[in-house]
Amino acid sequence: MFGKVASKTEVANISIQSQVTYDLIGNIADDTNLTRKTVARILQGINAAVFAQFKLNPEAFIREMSRIINEQQAKMVIQGLKCVFLFK
Repeated sequence: MFGKVASKTEVANISIQSQVTYDLIGNIADDTNLTRKTVARILQGINAAVFAQFKLNPEAFIREMSRIINEQQAKMVIQGLKCVFLFK
């Protein structure tokens, strides 16, 4: 039942960096229903340290940017509705 087990350690010399390319602006534009030009203008206003996170985890960066932009769009719609009700 119990016996000796042989184990072996191997080292892989591969890069953890992915060779997949991401269309940052296109992906965010698709997720937010904004134009590429609008997304580009938004991204230009981002702090360099925050933008550097794209290199570390592109998928998470795109997902979070899309979420934040969509949240802001929703807030703008709600604020617009409040203004309409105030002026009636």
